[in-house]
Amino acid sequence: MQLAYSYYYFTAALTPEQCDTIIGMGETAMEDIVSTGGSTTAIVGEGVNKDRRDTHVSWLNEPELYGMVQPLIHAANVAADWNFDWDFTEPAQYTKYGEGQFYGWHSDSAIAPYPVDAHENLAGKIRKLSVTVNLSDPDDYEGGNLQFDLGPQAGDDRLHTCEEIRPRGSVIVFPSHVHHRVTPVTSGTRRSLVMWSLGLPFR
Repeated sequence: MQLAYSYYYFTAALTPEQCDTIIGMGETAMEDIVSTGGSTTAIVGEGVNKDRRDTHVSWLNEPELYGMVQPLIHAANVAADWNFDWDFTEPAQYTKYGEGQFYGWHSDSAIAPYPVDAHENLAGKIRKLSVTVNLSDPDDYEGGNLQFDLGPQAGDDRLHTCEEIRPRGSVIVFPSHVHHRVTPVTSGTRRSLVMWSLGLPFR
């Protein structure tokens, strides 16, 4: 699918206070997971680094979060001229990357829609738009860059590092089929919020 824009961003769209609120929610949710004997570590795949993920995560489903972020999803969808039909946003993932942690190349969209016997808000739908909110000050960490594979048509800029969202509170929206990764954090801690908006398959 060829697109005029592979991503759309809003620099410092959320205030430091809003970022602190989200971090507080995410850290509390992590503490709750640990207190019940669960693990917040997300490690997917084995072997080659590009197929692995090493992060700490928790899940948030607070109306306040959707109020902060969904208007930006709608605005980006129109401004980038994607105009995708979507009607539901999954629970948000609070993600924390410490030193050496990363997320290898992947796309957020699955090969097939959610099964028809899934939750009514998921059944038969696919992820269409992905969102990352940078919750950390750029001085809080090194490395941990969001990168996109924009495809061979992008030429020398195919592997594109998205510097635009380094400022705290910046939000990036992109089609869920676009391949992306987070490079290893070399020092400090990177915190982000990730969300996915769904709709019926393209036709």
